[in-house]
Amino acid sequence: VGGEGVGGMFVKNGLLVPDADGFITKEQTRAVFLARGVPENIANATTDGNFLSEECPMCPERINPFLMNPIRSGDVVPSPEDNPQEHFRSTGIRDTEDGVPRGELLTKAEILCLGDAEEWTHERVLCLADLYDRDPGCGGTASNDVSR
Repeated sequence: VGGEGVGGMFVKNGLLVPDADGFITKEQTRAVFLARGVPENIANATTDGNFLSEECPMCPERINPFLMNPIRSGDVVPSPEDNPQEHFRSTGIRDTEDGVPRGELLTKAEILCLGDAEEWTHERVLCLADLYDRDPGCGGTASNDVSR
């Protein structure tokens, strides 16, 4: 939902507006997703997976979309209760101490997947996704996104 995903795009474009304390709600997020053409099943799955619900009983009722990575150390530990929950592919690109993407990794990924081409094809996007597919069972550096 947050700063690096579709929700982050909606916040940056002024469509999903945090309250005075910087938080968004499940209902507000779902309504914006639906209004912008996100299919209902995806809007429901996304909000149920990020906000307090049967699917995510440890998730918060409100989220600060700019503080979506609760495990800043990179350690492989469960997410704290009532915080955004780390889940597979949720924040893998920004799992750093300061939450800032590591530019050298993005540059390396671009070289590996895009090469000399100027267009991101479906195959090249899959290549990029595979580089960040850091589930412990996939080899390479494991993600700390272990809560779900």
